[in-house]
Amino acid sequence: MTARTREEELREVPLWKANKGAWPPGVRPIGMDEADCLGVDRRGNLYWDGKPVEVRNFALTFGQKVWAGIVAVSAVVGAVGAAATRMGVIPRVGVRRRMVVGGHMRTLLAQALP
Repeated sequence: MTARTREEELREVPLWKANKGAWPPGVRPIGMDEADCLGVDRRGNLYWDGKPVEVRNFALTFGQKVWAGIVAVSAVVGAVGAAATRMGVIPRVGVRRRMVVGGHMRTLLAQALP
């Protein structure tokens, strides 16, 4: 691996200017003796000592919560329906299977599970 110059690094990933006015209380700038642990990529993702900095808290918007609920309920309904069909609680009416018999396609009605 070849060492890159600072100019090459800045051409690939330009400087990111801090907006210290938006910082929450209790946050301080990195000291000079700590600065070599901090890094940033082209998309602005932050790295500390080569590892991505994780953002652990996030909040869904109301619309995202609604869609998540719809998806979750749909998954549960589908799973219950599939299980009920497999156990024979719900008959498999009108389900067709296609089989190749002697080179000809024949359609057979599926038998309901016992």
